[in-house]
Amino acid sequence: PGQPPGSGDASTQGASVTDNGPDGGRHIRLTRASTVRMRPPRWTWDDRIPAGAITVIPGREGIGKSLTLAWLTAQLTRGTLPGLHYGIPRPVIYAATEDSWSHTIGPRLYAAGADLDMVYRVDVDNAKPFYFIHGGTQDNMSLGGPSRTLTQNGIPNDAWFVTSVGD
Repeated sequence: PGQPPGSGDASTQGASVTDNGPDGGRHIRLTRASTVRMRPPRWTWDDRIPAGAITVIPGREGIGKSLTLAWLTAQLTRGTLPGLHYGIPRPVIYAATEDSWSHTIGPRLYAAGADLDMVYRVDVDNAKPFYFIHGGTQDNMSLGGPSRTLTQNGIPNDAWFVTSVGD
């Protein structure tokens, strides 16, 4: 009890399960934690932001999240952020949907001293027929679904999925 399939055999490193469902088959692999190579983290920003990981900066409106990100972007593009890339200017891919690039984000990055030639605004190319749209409210779940369909019946209800639950 409490052990993955195959754990009774000392030579087995893990187990796998295959689901040949409608998505073409997914494969679940179980790996013993004892076989995972442990190593110390590398820090993009010393002891605050791990390298190679997605980092979320949550908080209520008006506490300075966007200004902090403008400052971080400036430090990275100038090579002045204490951490892995100190002394090495690095490009930044900046994804933002709430503020205007012309009126808010661009001027903030400029004021923070970012090297604007090393900042890349990321946008979604909506030219392809099948991208996902997402929407909802903080308290009542958020949903995602296809932007269009090629069928005459439109987008069915079961094509939508929950991306986050409400609080």
